[in-house]
Amino acid sequence: MKKLLFRLLGLVVVLCSVACQKDLLTYAGKEGVYFGVQWGPAHGDSTVWAYQQYTPIEFVKMQHVMTTTITLRVMVTGEAKNYDRSFGLVVNADSSDVIEGVDFEKLQASYFIPAGKSYIDVPLTFKRTPALQTSTKVLGVNLVPSADLDLSVPTWYPIKPHWSTSGNPIFDATYHRLELSDFPSRPDTWMGLANNGVEAGYLGLFTTKKFNLICDLMDLSYQDFESTETMPSIRVGVINQAMRTYLVREHDAGRPVLEDDGRLMWVMSVPWTSVVGVPYKP
Repeated sequence: MKKLLFRLLGLVVVLCSVACQKDLLTYAGKEGVYFGVQWGPAHGDSTVWAYQQYTPIEFVKMQHVMTTTITLRVMVTGEAKNYDRSFGLVVNADSSDVIEGVDFEKLQASYFIPAGKSYIDVPLTFKRTPALQTSTKVLGVNLVPSADLDLSVPTWYPIKPHWSTSGNPIFDATYHRLELSDFPSRPDTWMGLANNGVEAGYLGLFTTKKFNLICDLMDLSYQDFESTETMPSIRVGVINQAMRTYLVREHDAGRPVLEDDGRLMWVMSVPWTSVVGVPYKP
């Protein structure tokens, strides 16, 4: 009876061992590189930020900076190796309108996943140019396979519990898009909008011209608008009062401040209505 009991116990141990080995199965697909670029809202948990198909490079948020270096994380499927493994990175000419040496520094001939690692952060350096003040420029880059590594993850799908990707949640993870600009976009702290074209709120609809005027009049920068800590609602109210005084004074002096579509620039409490697309008629 005891012998039978020991045999049964041994069988259980063997089965448990097999089950554990199945749970510990390693990656069995082809080993290759893919972009694992993550970013997301600052208030969120960075460990579950979404994997993104593009990276914005906004010089307007970088005062007195003429060049900036960002990193793109390139990851590899499969186990880490005890030797360096190479891969390439090239400009995608069809999706790029930047110039090497003018807008960005030349890419290296090859890059390496270091021994013992499963990723590398590839540095790319970009230059601030006057053209970025009026339009967005794009650099698209593709990963290139080598004798060491193939390309993997040609189609990326959302992963739980990560945040959702900005833009298309399903994309090619062997390609990444970098968007360069130097003009302000609407900050989260901006208090204003347009309802059916009619401006409303403390500051009305966001426009680059209005934003730049506010910064000039009150010695502000884009960084001042990046959080409610630097731009609380009471400070927005002060901006509204200063802008109202200035716009009314200019209007009464025969120098009305107009938006690019010809309408009067508007903030709350000015004695006129502003409708997007409807030019001002004295």
